[in-house]
Amino acid sequence: QPLWMELLDAAVATKLEQLESAATIVTPGSALALKRAELDARRERNISERKLNRAFQTGSTFHWRAPTREERRSAPPPPRAKPASAESERLNQLERKRQAHWTAKATGQPPLEKPLQEWSAEEVRGVLSIFAVFDTDGNGFIDEAELAALSEVMGVEATIKDADGLVKDGKIEPKEFFAFYVGCSPAEAAQVFTRHALIFADLEARSRPLKEWSKREVADVLDIFYEFDEDGSGLIDAKEFKALCEIMFIDEEDAFAHADMLTADGKIDPVEFFAFYVGCSPEEAEHAFEMCGWGKAL
Repeated sequence: QPLWMELLDAAVATKLEQLESAATIVTPGSALALKRAELDARRERNISERKLNRAFQTGSTFHWRAPTREERRSAPPPPRAKPASAESERLNQLERKRQAHWTAKATGQPPLEKPLQEWSAEEVRGVLSIFAVFDTDGNGFIDEAELAALSEVMGVEATIKDADGLVKDGKIEPKEFFAFYVGCSPAEAAQVFTRHALIFADLEARSRPLKEWSKREVADVLDIFYEFDEDGSGLIDAKEFKALCEIMFIDEEDAFAHADMLTADGKIDPVEFFAFYVGCSPEEAEHAFEMCGWGKAL
């Protein structure tokens, strides 16, 4: 109830009390009679407005009553909605897309999309470890025979065509296997490949055949190693490595950390030096020394 309405009601009531106490004879049609009729009508109108406001605020009318327990039990149940058919569901989906499109066009904001599912690095490595188990020949791909073995273990029927969705070369690479195994959408797969690119790159590098060097090539690199191994310890320390970096015009700190990749003990052994100098992987460097019949300490 606004304050001004309360004040007006009080003023009207006071005026009526004054008129009744004075027992004034009101002549019909006079100015006083018209004023009194106007005040009465305004008072009734105020009372009606207060009743309506109360009805709107409480959500009920003055004649409403709560149903009894018997009435609630005897009331018929609400009708159940019929299950939507496939066609009606398709039409509803199209209608929702149409409304989202026009809403986005009117507001200038893109429509809200379902958030993409994400996979952690551990989950990606877990799926790729399954890939490595069934890649029996180690060529970095799963062929039809290897996929058949995987399908038998999983208890499903799958063909190369079902999983070969990216390159479509008749074999399944790691990225295709991940998308096929977890059943993600193309957008989710692209997000995983971007976020965990290093994990996929590492698997592809390990699946490639190791590059080979001749014994003469390995011996030439070792000659450089012994030239900078001034104390003849069979290891190159930070001081000796600094002299090599000055000749090669490379940053000493970053290069030393990259060269000391296998043991990370602050010294560079022949295998680490070979991998650093020729730019190969540690596995390729170890393979080169094994093919030459040499160990790390020469």
